[in-house]
Amino acid sequence: MLGIFVLSALCLSAENAEKETAVVQIESLKKTAVESARFEILANDRIAFKLDKFTGDVYQLISRGLFSPYNWVLMERNLGGLNDLVHDNEINYQLFMHEENGSFIFLMNVHTGATWTLGHGGVNKPYAWEPIVDIQNINE
Repeated sequence: MLGIFVLSALCLSAENAEKETAVVQIESLKKTAVESARFEILANDRIAFKLDKFTGDVYQLISRGLFSPYNWVLMERNLGGLNDLVHDNEINYQLFMHEENGSFIFLMNVHTGATWTLGHGGVNKPYAWEPIVDIQNINE
């Protein structure tokens, strides 16, 4: 009987710890809350981006050294033949960062579905956006 009680307590404790861990992971992703705003900041504990949702320009927060100030640095975006239709003065892009795995980061044109992911920009440079090509477009 005592063994069942101890086992139940351990299972309940593990379940509560799992719930707490999930909350911490979700809270580590920060995003501005105004959906209709032109600009948005998306950040986790490793990286921060500022998106112009009208133009698709993405800036990465960079510091050049230990005592250097932070700066927003415009990231390059390789169009790669993607259909990148934009409408004047309205939201055309969204930035997505997976809550549990910060390596899944995407920029998407909300009208066409054109999508980019992070590629390395080089030493002391921000990342760059590389196109993700739909399989059907490869065979055409």
